Formats: sequence, structure tokens, C-alpha cells
Amino acid sequence: TGLTTTGDINFGDNDKAVFGAGSDLQIYHDGSHSYVSDQGTGRLVLNSSGGGVRIEKSPTENMAIFTPDGNCELFYDNSLKLATTSTGIDVTGTVTNDGLIVDGNNDIQINRDGVSAAKIFWNRSGATDAKIELAADENLNIGVDEAQLGGKNLIFRNNASEAMRIDSSGNVGIGTSSPGYPLDVAGNA
Repeated sequence: TGLTTTGDINFGDNDKAVFGAGSDLQIYHDGSHSYVSDQGTGRLVLNSSGGGVRIEKSPTENMAIFTPDGNCELFYDNSLKLATTSTGIDVTGTVTNDGLIVDGNNDIQINRDGVSAAKIFWNRSGATDAKIELAADENLNIGVDEAQLGGKNLIFRNNASEAMRIDSSGNVGIGTSSPGYPLDVAGNA
């Protein structure tokens, strides 16, 4: 009906502690590696309502920490690199990825390192429509791809009001939304 010990239970290499009617959970060492192996149909659950779950190299070197009702932390050589927060994630160090998709009404901020260009692109149907680029030559380029936008305008706004427009022919309008000259200024100049 039960087993109580006052000492160790010793298992040799490849000897398994087996749990479940179908040998669903197996804990063993094969001589090279240690395994907690879930062979059943359900999921392997590590459940801790107290202090959470830690994966450690040693008691003084963390690899991952999972805190109940709190954050999750991932480490590189005991140095915290990624943590979840109540609003998202916090990354310490450099993020290298294959792409970035930002949904919602959020800003993209890029802090330039003085060497490589910083760029923000807007895409529609997989083609670049517009870009803001801080180039390596220190120039700030703002552009609209006419081929993709079909002759649309580049418009600068002050709050909701239009302040300046560059149309598809290159005419610049200040105070007018339909410039008829290379530089068309409405009002006093």
C-alpha cells in the first residue's frame, strides 16, 4: 500500500523509475545523460504554487526562473537576458531577428549606434510603400515609393493639419494641398 524509506533508492544506468499504467513517465540515467521522459498522451507539467520553478547549473548559477503570477527570466551564463513583464518583455543586450511585425497603435524607436543605418519601413502587400531612413552618411531620408502608391503625395502634418506636401511630380506646397509650382507657398512668405 506504500513505501517509506530512510535511505536512497539506487538505480543503475538505464534502470527507470516508471510511473503510470502505460509507463507514461520515466526517470532515468543512461550513463551519459539524465532524462525525465513523458511517454504518455498528456503533457508534462511542472507545477509550483510556491517559489516557482528554477533551472540551474548550480545553486548559484541560474539558467531559467519561472515565478508564479510573476515574471519568467532566461539567462546566458548566469546573466539575465530576457524577462517577461506585466506589459511585455525586457531584453538586456542585442536583439537579432529575421523580421519584426508591430501590431496595434505603437511607436517604433530605433537608437542608432553611429555606424549602421536605422530604417523604418511601411509595407502594403509585401512591397515597400514608404520609409524613414537615417543613413550611414548621416542624411535623413524620407521617401514614398510612387510605383507602389500610384502617384500619391508625401504629406507633413502638424497634429491633424497639413503643413507641407510634396506631390508625385515633385512640386512642394506649403499652406496648399495642390501645389502648381516647384515651390508653391500660400499666404505670406
